[in-house]
Amino acid sequence: MPQVYLNTAYCRIELDEDIKAVIIEWFGAPKSESFRSACLLVTKALKENGYSRVLTDNTNAVIFKREDQQWLNEVWLPEAEAAGYRASATIIKKDPFVRFAVDNIVKDRDNVKFLNQRFESREEARSWLKTLVL
Repeated sequence: MPQVYLNTAYCRIELDEDIKAVIIEWFGAPKSESFRSACLLVTKALKENGYSRVLTDNTNAVIFKREDQQWLNEVWLPEAEAAGYRASATIIKKDPFVRFAVDNIVKDRDNVKFLNQRFESREEARSWLKTLVL
């Protein structure tokens, strides 16, 4: 049974011990405060468990505010990297706006020290993360 860090109307955060990853699944578009506190909880889970992988499931997400996307790259990402974050598998629906937003978030990341791949199913994302040697 997975260890659940958060389970609310806007997101669920849990550990996947099999792939040594933190999973965050978004539902709708949370308020900025809720979005940011959930992201910081992911950082805490990475650090506490010595994990370097995050699986983000945006299947049921709505585009996050531009300010939150900027905060994610400028504030959260350096903190997450300091906690060990090195790989991200992102599940996104076919919505072109969500795809654009996800691409915008990851476009400036260093592809040498950070691996990122997007998928259409959780099984594909888990399989890819499981193969990584970090």
